[in-house]
Amino acid sequence: MKSLKSIFIITFLAACSAISASAQSNPQQIYSSRLERGYMPALYASTPYYPEEFVTGEVTYRGFTYTNLELRLDVDLGTVIIKTPYGRSVYYEASDLEKVVVNGIEVAYLDKSNHRPAKGWYEVIHATPHWTLYRVHSISSKNNVIDDQISKTQFSLSHKLYLAKGDRWIGIKKVGDLAKAFPRQKDEIKEFAKSRNLNPDINATKQWQTIAEHIK
Repeated sequence: MKSLKSIFIITFLAACSAISASAQSNPQQIYSSRLERGYMPALYASTPYYPEEFVTGEVTYRGFTYTNLELRLDVDLGTVIIKTPYGRSVYYEASDLEKVVVNGIEVAYLDKSNHRPAKGWYEVIHATPHWTLYRVHSISSKNNVIDDQISKTQFSLSHKLYLAKGDRWIGIKKVGDLAKAFPRQKDEIKEFAKSRNLNPDINATKQWQTIAEHIK
């Protein structure tokens, strides 16, 4: 006769298998969240979305990964907005999701603790065991403005690169700033970027990745 413990384990595994099968056979499940209220033009002069338009991404929710979603990030509220096939949008709190990927880059919503420069969405441009290059999207200001004689809320977003190295967060605006953070490789990094004609602005993700991958 099987022990109660054995029966419990078999039942538990069967339940997990059923849940897994349900999630895999029903990708629509991710659309069963709360509806986003959005930002009405009558009340808001701008929106705090990044990117402004929906892009391709994926999320991992309760252990299951949902791919090929149309999504964007709310920088002010720290939520992930997912467009449904029915023309509506639903949202998830960042803490609801185990993983969020936007345009092929993993992102996380973080606060200002541990010396971080801002509360917002952090894109991992390149990571090593000793340092990480991030692009940080945060709210730089949130003010009331008069638009057509109506008071509205206006958001200003900040998009900046930072190198996290130990407890230090170093602002990066150009290749020289990144090279300066690695004194022993400074000249080599600058020469490498010059030889490849790499002079990226903040949005040139692949160029920054190419340079970062060259740093030992």
